[in-house]
Amino acid sequence: MKKEDILTIGSTVFLKGNSKPVMIIGRAMLAQIDNHQYYFDYMGCLYPEGIIDEESLYFQASEIAKVMHEADAYEGEDVLKDAIMEVYETNKNIRYTPKKQQVKEEW
Repeated sequence: MKKEDILTIGSTVFLKGNSKPVMIIGRAMLAQIDNHQYYFDYMGCLYPEGIIDEESLYFQASEIAKVMHEADAYEGEDVLKDAIMEVYETNKNIRYTPKKQQVKEEW
């Protein structure tokens, strides 16, 4: 992933194999799943529904099929992207997805 490719919080995307849009609510996420630590490029929720039943979706940039809307960046975004790149580089050794997640079409 390159710094200029990092999407901003609030951007909305379609993931490969899913027809429901997802809004990005987190970046450079380290998640503990089944006693293992995983790195994900993004965390998202259904759009326009938002977080339902405290469920969120972790995914990699490579899983994005299409960007529906790229949210505006604020003035400190460049500094934040530098920090994200540092997390990305530091965690390359754990950078994998435990299993393919599917977006729930209905709740």
